[in-house]
Amino acid sequence: MGALLLSVSAIIASFAFLLAGNSLQSVVLGLRAGLEGFTPTVVGVMMAFYFMGFAVGSVIAPRVIARVGYIRAFAAFASAASGIFLMHPLWVDPLPWSAARFIVGFCFAGLYAVVEGWLNASSTNALRGRILSIYAGAVFLGFAVGPILSNLGPVDGFFPFVVASMIVSFSLVPVTLADTQAQPETKPAPIGFDLFAELFRMTPLGFVGALSVGAVQGTFISLSPTFGNGSGFDQETTTYFISASLFAGLLVQFPIGWLSDVIDRRKVIAGAAIIGGSASMAVASVGLDAETPLPVIIMAAAIIGATIYPLYAIVVAYTNDWIDDDQRVSIAAAMILIGSIGSMIGTLTVSYLMETVGAIAFVGAIGATMIGLGAFAVLRSFVREAPSQETDYGYATAAVAPGTVPLDFTTPLEDLPPEEPETEKAPVSENP
Repeated sequence: MGALLLSVSAIIASFAFLLAGNSLQSVVLGLRAGLEGFTPTVVGVMMAFYFMGFAVGSVIAPRVIARVGYIRAFAAFASAASGIFLMHPLWVDPLPWSAARFIVGFCFAGLYAVVEGWLNASSTNALRGRILSIYAGAVFLGFAVGPILSNLGPVDGFFPFVVASMIVSFSLVPVTLADTQAQPETKPAPIGFDLFAELFRMTPLGFVGALSVGAVQGTFISLSPTFGNGSGFDQETTTYFISASLFAGLLVQFPIGWLSDVIDRRKVIAGAAIIGGSASMAVASVGLDAETPLPVIIMAAAIIGATIYPLYAIVVAYTNDWIDDDQRVSIAAAMILIGSIGSMIGTLTVSYLMETVGAIAFVGAIGATMIGLGAFAVLRSFVREAPSQETDYGYATAAVAPGTVPLDFTTPLEDLPPEEPETEKAPVSENP
């Protein structure tokens, strides 16, 4: 374990820097857009371009990695993102910002592919869960630190964009200085698009869960600064609201993952979704504004974050309970694309509702989506028996971040070895 952790420590450290820079950039863009008078719908469209780029990048990036290798691909994607960050204060307009968000989304899909492909290829079955758990901590830590850094200076100038670009540039240092022998020799396999119907046939809850959780996570990350502006929060309160949700997600990631290994995962999905949805609806009914005490705002954010951020991993774990070993890579690719599509739909829809109904539609829409997912999970429990959970595939505690799920891009499907010795496994229903 020690030798493996040492070999992947550089890529994990680099990725933590990357996510801090990316989350800082996302928060600053939302706050700056409010100062510039961009409407919530315009902000939503602009932010949706990130997920469009992410979806495209998740398909194309593995081919780039296969051609130039992990380290060179990482350096190329990170350098491009760092440069694009500096473009925003030069052209303060929704059109160039939308194009920039698309490119950044594309680059970060490539970066996720590099990091997660590297970790999956370097780890053994016996150690993969622990390595991905450490990666999960780095993911959440990076996302949570970024918004706090936005308080270092005003968002109406170059300063925060330069800081975000510097952080992303510094991320290149650990991985480019790493021993080239540490990068995997295996190359990513290409990803196809003919997986959505197959995924829905095998597990409707996996499909709906990926779409729903992608929608709420993407909405929260993209539009929480706009929600803060619309609610009258100052810059500091908005960043505390965002960071509290992320830290709460980090704290409950492992307990919820453990619980989903002990009881029917659908109960965990339903419970977390209904609790989070009910809390969101309660916040929507009461309202948050500049007069609300800061501890109340932080508590509301923490409850919502503690339920929405760990859910993707549980949905992935449940999906993997129903699929064969030789389908894991392709289904994981399908789920990341579905999550990106959900993020696009959620961001566009909620931004329109915020403009027409008010800022409070942000938490109301998240609450309605979560309650809908919880109700669907309950319904599925009456339609289908719970799968066998005798085999632990290590997915429930895997890292999860908005718009992504741990993927193994590194082995062609036909060459994948079985992950575990043959054990009794739940049959796939003819009529799931």
